[in-house]
Amino acid sequence: MKFLLFTLAVFMLMAQLVSGNWYLKKCANKSGNCRKKCRNGEMQTQPSTSRCPRAKICCI
Repeated sequence: MKFLLFTLAVFMLMAQLVSGNWYLKKCANKSGNCRKKCRNGEMQTQPSTSRCPRAKICCI
């Protein structure tokens, strides 16, 4: 039983890491990403959505 729970926990962790949702929070109806600074080619949403923390902005 412990092995089954351990396997399930490892599988869930790997699924989060592979999907990329672990580090990057989504905003603007899941079409944007919360970042400290927008990358080249990305635009900052106006007004910023409340899904991003205060120190970050929503970039599309």
